[in-house]
Formats: sequence, C-alpha cells, structure tokens
Amino acid sequence: MIYPTALDESILELTHKLKDRDLTWEVLTDGMQHVPKPLQDKLTRLVEQHKCSLTNKDREQYKGYLPVLKPPPAETDEGIARVKLAHDISDALQRLGFEEYLRMRKTQVKSPAKLRGLPVSFDREGLLDISAFDRLADALVYKATVFFLDPHIPFDLQTILLKLDHEQQPVRIRVALSGYFTSRDSYAQQLFEAREWGRPFKDTELSQFIKDRSALSVYARYPKTEREALLLKLRRPICRLEALRTEKPDCLSFMFEELVPIPSNVDRLGFINTFLFHAEYDRKEKVFRHSDGTLLIYSSNSYQKRIEVNLADKLKAEEHFKLFRIDGRLGFGEWSLILQRFFYQNELILEFLSGK
Repeated sequence: MIYPTALDESILELTHKLKDRDLTWEVLTDGMQHVPKPLQDKLTRLVEQHKCSLTNKDREQYKGYLPVLKPPPAETDEGIARVKLAHDISDALQRLGFEEYLRMRKTQVKSPAKLRGLPVSFDREGLLDISAFDRLADALVYKATVFFLDPHIPFDLQTILLKLDHEQQPVRIRVALSGYFTSRDSYAQQLFEAREWGRPFKDTELSQFIKDRSALSVYARYPKTEREALLLKLRRPICRLEALRTEKPDCLSFMFEELVPIPSNVDRLGFINTFLFHAEYDRKEKVFRHSDGTLLIYSSNSYQKRIEVNLADKLKAEEHFKLFRIDGRLGFGEWSLILQRFFYQNELILEFLSGK
C-alpha cells in the first residue's frame, strides 16, 4: 500500500506511534469514547476526513459492514467512514510490520560487515566465501572471532555445508551470516544428534530422476488417518511444495518453493516468509553445477495472491535474501541431501525425489 496523501500519512503516523495497539477496535466500537482525549480527537478528525472524502466506490465496497455501536447506525456516511478508517489502519499495521521486519533483516545481514580485517568481503548477494575461515560444526572462525550462519539455514544443513569440501574438484560455498558473533573464548560448541530420515539417494538414480520429472510438480499433505494428521501437526506447518523444471540449452534448471499456511495473525505481522531452492544440472557433465537457497519475504497482501497461483506464474516476493550458494560439481547423492536438509521436516521433498 502506498500513502500518497496527507490523510494517509496521518494514518501511518498515528499507527506507527501506537504500533502495539490495534486501533481498529476503537474505531469500530464505542471504544473511541474510552481512549485518552488527544487520541480520541485524532480518531474523530480522521473519521470526519474519511467521511468528507468518501466516494461512490467506497460506499459500494464497504456496504454491509457496520460498526458495533449502540444504537447501531444505519448505512450512513458516518458508519461507512468508520469502516473505511478501520480498514486503512489495518493496512497501515501490515505495512509497518512488513517494513520493520525488512529493516531488522537488512540490519542483521550488514552487522558482520562492520567488522574490519575479514579475509574476504561480502558479495552483492550478501554472501561470504567460507574458504578463508576455519570451521566448527555450526560456525566459522577467523582469528579470535566466531561467526554464526544465518538461522534461517536449517541447523542440519549448516553442518553439511561446513563439512562439504572437495580436494580434487573444488566446490565454492558462500553463506549468509547472522548478526551474531562472539569471541572464540566464549564460544561453546553445541551438542547435537544428527537426524537421518528418508531413503538414501544414489548417483545411479540420476538418469531416471532427470527423465521423469515434469515441468511443474505440486505436492501437498493429505493425511489418511487421525494419527497421521496429528503427527504432521508436530512438524513444520506446510501448505504445499512446488517444484518447477525448466529446460535450457546446456542445463536443466530446478526451482522449489515451500509455501506455508496463512497464519491467523497475518494482519498484525504484515509479512510471511517462504524458502526457495534453485539448482542447475549440467547435461553434458551430468552433475549439479550450482545450488542456492533463498529466504523470500512477501507482504501479507502479496502472499495471499501468491498462494492462489504457482511457481510458473512468476509472482515475485517483495524482498529476498540469499542464504547460501554452492558453485561446483555435486553428485546426485550430495545434492539431494542438501535439498532435503534445506526443507527440513518436509517429507514432501522426499516424495518429489522418489517419484512416489
């Protein structure tokens, strides 16, 4: 939503000052009478401004939605103006939530870059080459400082990326860092138990995998029993998994996006995250030559449109942040393991890989 007028700016300013308070309830009920006098005056002025600026389109759009007042108003301009103001305040809350999350995310990405003396610099995608660092199970080390990977990269995948190293066929790995770093002295390496689930995949299955996958595949959860439904609830909430295969002259391009259900508090959040995985398979060499993972950030309104279409429709998120990038030769077994770990607790990726 864009705020081109002074009236819209007033709503945005008021919502920003009181971002922890949802004013739509006060506007749609008698609550306006019980807020502090300065706030009551501002809300009253905004209702009057909306009332004066109502168009026939507004009257048609908000017809049938009445404020909860005593006595209930008829469908007058007063009532319609209140509904329109409540709608605009709700939009402003979503916009603020989206912008604040983006601001936090960009600050987090840039914070390690403030450190002087790093052996390498961040690329234009905000990723850092890990080759110049010593490695722990879940972190990078340079001199006396420990740097942690972006928390949106699943922990199991972090451990794989940091161990992935080909001496004869070098693989270049670049990752996003979190905004958190600490000294080596204060770092305590986490104990963890590797979670191995799903069937193993071998390079011998690659030819059948490449041959059988259609241009667009869509997978969703359909529990057959109450017990299965309960077990799925304990996993990460997933609406569906979409996989898009595109044929290019020298390679096959694969793109996967994991869509989540729209949460009940989406109006307050203002944003929804999804994860995108992209890979290129070299037809001639018969290896995966590139893979990367990305965090997508949709505004609430955009995601509601996105969930109604599929990857082939190319409806883009407002913002994205690259989490990792691998350039080099990966066999099918290694590549499929990285794919599984990126979409952790998502059994649908196994369904795609196995073709079952």
